[in-house]
Amino acid sequence: MRVDRGADKGLQPERTGLAWSRTGFVMMLVALLSVRMGMGRSSLLHLAAAALAATAALALFRTSRLRTFLNPGDEEALIRTRIRMIGATSGAVIAMAILHMAAVLRHLFG
Repeated sequence: MRVDRGADKGLQPERTGLAWSRTGFVMMLVALLSVRMGMGRSSLLHLAAAALAATAALALFRTSRLRTFLNPGDEEALIRTRIRMIGATSGAVIAMAILHMAAVLRHLFG
């Protein structure tokens, strides 16, 4: 699959990398808030969600950094990277939501 990037050959990958870096920054904030919740309630589920968010944030920072070095003409590698990042981020968000929900239910009924 070939995508015509027009005159914007260098800026679009850089903007996309910066967007993934911002997503990683937000994920790191979620990790810190989860640590705060876990420390206050002594909940291992919140701390597990924090560990998951921190791991996802580090992976996002690393991948966004590596993405800048990919060859813009290698569309297959860009698409594979994009699919992996979207899948990993979505999976981490869903897993964190489940962990936090389990912690809240445990706090209410346990």
